[in-house]
Amino acid sequence: MQKRTKKKEKCDLTSSLSDIVPGRRIIECKALLDLENIKREERRGLAFNVSNEVSTDKQHVDPTTKRQPFDINSKFAIGALHSGIGATHVNKMLASVDMPSIDSKMFKKYENEIGTAVEEVAKESCRTLIEN
Repeated sequence: MQKRTKKKEKCDLTSSLSDIVPGRRIIECKALLDLENIKREERRGLAFNVSNEVSTDKQHVDPTTKRQPFDINSKFAIGALHSGIGATHVNKMLASVDMPSIDSKMFKKYENEIGTAVEEVAKESCRTLIEN
């Protein structure tokens, strides 16, 4: 067995503290996450990308726009739709657990994406019911 002798370097956060958004994160990791290596993070709704290329969530492809929205944002929009709440209520919930808010315009994009998918499923369900 080879022993790793990689020298640990401390991350200098003093120059990029303004890039760090305060609050908690929900992270799904399938790879080693070393918080000392994070120099900057980029917010996309409730998802975050960090500068050391450790993605904190999965993405999928929207077939209509070819963009790659993060699953966490889509799942949150589904939950909000199911609960009957909008962006304001979502942001109040996030604030109560010290998590960054989601921009209302971005939330609306995910709401529209989810709404379209829900309508498709409902139409297909109605067609199936009529045929049987």
